[in-house]
Amino acid sequence: MSAVRHRPDAAQAYYNLGLLLAKQVPPQVKNAEWAYRQAIQTAPRVANAYANLGNLLQENHGRFATPDVLSLLRMAIQLSPESPMHYYNVASGLRRAERHSEAFEYLNRAAALAPDNRVVMSERIAVLVAMQGGERRGEAVALFRDAVRRGFWHHPGQYPGEYLPDRTARPWHDVEDYRKDGHPLAKVVAVLESRWTAIREEYLTHKEAIPQHYQADLAVPATRAKWRGCKVAVAGVNQTDTQAFDRHCVLPVTRRALDDAAKASGMHVASGKFSVLRPGAAIAPHVGPSNNRLKLHLGLIVPPISEAYMTIAGHRRGWREGKCNILDDSFEHWVVHKGPEDRVILDIVVEHPDIKAKIKKHSRLGPVNDPSWIGFWGPGAGEAARSEL
Repeated sequence: MSAVRHRPDAAQAYYNLGLLLAKQVPPQVKNAEWAYRQAIQTAPRVANAYANLGNLLQENHGRFATPDVLSLLRMAIQLSPESPMHYYNVASGLRRAERHSEAFEYLNRAAALAPDNRVVMSERIAVLVAMQGGERRGEAVALFRDAVRRGFWHHPGQYPGEYLPDRTARPWHDVEDYRKDGHPLAKVVAVLESRWTAIREEYLTHKEAIPQHYQADLAVPATRAKWRGCKVAVAGVNQTDTQAFDRHCVLPVTRRALDDAAKASGMHVASGKFSVLRPGAAIAPHVGPSNNRLKLHLGLIVPPISEAYMTIAGHRRGWREGKCNILDDSFEHWVVHKGPEDRVILDIVVEHPDIKAKIKKHSRLGPVNDPSWIGFWGPGAGEAARSEL
């Protein structure tokens, strides 16, 4: 702020302030927006100011591919046409607005500028999977195979934007393996499972007060607004979705459980959120952003597997109340809920266990040239996903 006070005409000072405010937890969206707009007003040819403002509005207001946001992001391209990420930013919003064909065009332009950019390649595959109800999945498979030949990824159905090739690659992890090895992840699971009834009671008590942040960008069109989530503060750091909600701090039991899990294990618990699926909801095939983490799903209100389940790498599992599923969401996965009541889980992100492992285990999956991979990430998997969704 002092730089802005001393040099109110300095666009860079406003831009840096916007970056700082946007990275706060939670982000100071209004103040960051003001700072970026001041930077643009002061120096109208700073491409990154337009790009960051457009992304800020997309990520925090859900204004995906709205005319004002597209105008900002396209201005960034006009000012800096050699930057592949400016094209990627436009494509990301268009994909979330289900304008897949347009998104793919922008991603192709980004790929032409940066053919070795893994984030762009991952998004291209994701868009092809989503296009025309999955009818272009065969093209996605071909693109994935080509990416494997070029060294982008190594395991079937795993194509995150951030990829560390030495991380153990298994879609589902068994907590018993970590208990036998004395791995700290087992302590995370033990703390969460020992508190599950208190966490569920806290959710039931305060569910009407929890902000209804609908995560519609991954839901299939017919089930929009049936998947919602709300983050919980973790390890003493405010990670709730709104500042107003944090001031009331209505989830102290859940927050304490996450804090205690991190302290007992020494592992980094990056985030936790309640994830609620409404009856009839479906989440389309997608991948998480990185293979340097795992997800823990603690079942709180869980229908039988015949009604609600997740399919990841061709293997279907449901949830159990009071138990944690451990999964690697960098593998493509989708969710279906056919039951009559909400499915509620606590969705926790932790660091990948290899970071704390004394001995890394070998992957349980064969390389992509292993024909077995066709069974759970080839065109047949796409047909299965379409039939379920």
